[in-house]
Amino acid sequence: MESTQGKDLVTQVALSTGASQAEAEALGEVAGADDAANALFAPEYQTESSPVHRTVWDDHCPVELFDAPTPSAAQGRAKAAMDAAFEIVRRHQRAGTYVNGDGPYAGKLSDALIADLGQVGYYGALIPEEYGGLGLDFPAFALEETRMAVIAPSVAMQNSVHEAIGAVGPLLFFGNRQQREWLRALATGNPQSCFALTESQGGSDLKNMLTRGVITDGEIVITGQKWFITNVYPGGLMCLVCMLQGPDLSPSPQVLIVELPREENERYWLTRYKLSALQELRNYGVNFNGLRVPLANWIHPKNVSNGLTIAYHLLNRGRVSVCAVAAGRLRSMLQHMRLWGRTRVSMSKPIDQRDLPLEDYARMAGLIVCADAFRDWTAWLLQKGYRGELETGAAKVTVTRLLNEAMERIYPQFWGGRALDVCHPYSQQVTELKAAEIYEGHNNMLCLAWFAALTKRHGARFMMPIFKRVQELGLQRFDPANPSHLWQLRKELPEYGKWIARHHVDLRGHTPLPAMPRELARYARAAIHGLQGMAIVMDGAMREHREDLINRQGVVQDLVLEAHQYIAVLVTALHARHAGDPVVELAAQTFCEEQLRRLRGGRRTREQHARLVELGRMVREGRFHLLDGVPEGEVNMPWEA
Repeated sequence: MESTQGKDLVTQVALSTGASQAEAEALGEVAGADDAANALFAPEYQTESSPVHRTVWDDHCPVELFDAPTPSAAQGRAKAAMDAAFEIVRRHQRAGTYVNGDGPYAGKLSDALIADLGQVGYYGALIPEEYGGLGLDFPAFALEETRMAVIAPSVAMQNSVHEAIGAVGPLLFFGNRQQREWLRALATGNPQSCFALTESQGGSDLKNMLTRGVITDGEIVITGQKWFITNVYPGGLMCLVCMLQGPDLSPSPQVLIVELPREENERYWLTRYKLSALQELRNYGVNFNGLRVPLANWIHPKNVSNGLTIAYHLLNRGRVSVCAVAAGRLRSMLQHMRLWGRTRVSMSKPIDQRDLPLEDYARMAGLIVCADAFRDWTAWLLQKGYRGELETGAAKVTVTRLLNEAMERIYPQFWGGRALDVCHPYSQQVTELKAAEIYEGHNNMLCLAWFAALTKRHGARFMMPIFKRVQELGLQRFDPANPSHLWQLRKELPEYGKWIARHHVDLRGHTPLPAMPRELARYARAAIHGLQGMAIVMDGAMREHREDLINRQGVVQDLVLEAHQYIAVLVTALHARHAGDPVVELAAQTFCEEQLRRLRGGRRTREQHARLVELGRMVREGRFHLLDGVPEGEVNMPWEA
């Protein structure tokens, strides 16, 4: 039987803050779905056993669970397929056939490109070989996504939808033997697949989910509308989340595999709109008016009663893909900056001979190492079997914020006025880059959900007993300075008091750090100490705001972003030790000290500026090998003789 702890806790707290019954129940339903998703995993892989949760709340930080090994690159047939896909994309880009030139799908990835990629097996990278796929593990898949994102981010994003969150994921992890037979066709890229959760009034708000499925005569009849669905193709497969009901089934969110018709009709049609982001992908509203699908397309393994459980599992994989694509985009930006740095001459010298442009190179290099670190760490944890909710959430929010920093503060300012030319990559891609903060979970909403997941056990263990007792006593507000209140809560307070005393003494430690450069080890220890200190900080916020913390979203977001910065420092420092490259190590060092400076306040020291300039020179000279093979691009608006 599934636990209702999270559902009951959230519902009661919401009601106590004045929320309506409907709002409280909606919040409780989402919390209940989260509990169900957590229960899918063995106890040692659940949220409470994750490296982030253990570091914040338990006695020791498990350093080894932040120290992901370098992913194994694709080998043999898989490597040949990925190399061939890379060359296919380049060939189509040179020939002008990368996107459709005309017709209803003008500007979208071309049918010829997708067919060629499908023939070499690109769309079956994660699908086991027994179903005709390449059988890559998830860390290797994420590495290939970064590689493809350098030259064709839309292709990388399309395949992350197809394989990470589209039909491939639910069939692979939750489908029965008959349903998994679809994987053979999916491995060829025909059909393409997509994931449909979002509606006009939201995504995971179950009370507002209007798309319905009704079981009747061995079929499911679907009505409703989904919005912002990426990778919708005629004849494609859709992983659809809807409210399903039927004989002996009360309305509940469930996952269906929908075989989309090849032609629009009165039962199925698309709503077309123009987005300034995802321009090369097919993103549409999808309308159902009595579309029938076989009952056999319902994915409902015995251990999953709520379809959002499946959706949450898929979204964690999608968030790793966001990091992988961002890592590729950051490489392209820095390489393009290097081109301009040696081309633009000011005061008789190329600008890459001066400190500020060199510091820009260095900052970008640090962002790349951090993005790589999050990609490898989270993909590794998911491959090991961890749920990874806290880790992938932190990765997605942090890396997209860093991508936004590059896009807003570094890349366009480095190029100056040319960045505003419509032909410059910045002007062409600015909304593409910004959109990463929105899809796969809006960053602001992810922060709130992240805090709830991290503090759920602590709240249930210590806060909830006190909260319930206060309600029973009819107290308007518990006052710890009131002896009468202390006496009335004498059974509930001692254990909590012991916890506070123990954490204020700060006797917690960590498992040994691995062999690593001294400076990186120093930053890793600082990050561990800071992340462990978040327990007292978050507990203090929970005590200060009490049940009203659910409405103090700005407070919650600040706490979460602080924790994320410590996580970023820790995983980046540990990641760089595997590189065996002093330039990558210096990039990690400058990134870590900058994040800690922002947390602690103060200006950069003379030594910090000197390290940034030193790293910038190394990037200028081509010694930052993470840029090897990355195209430089072109200088727009060239001078005429």
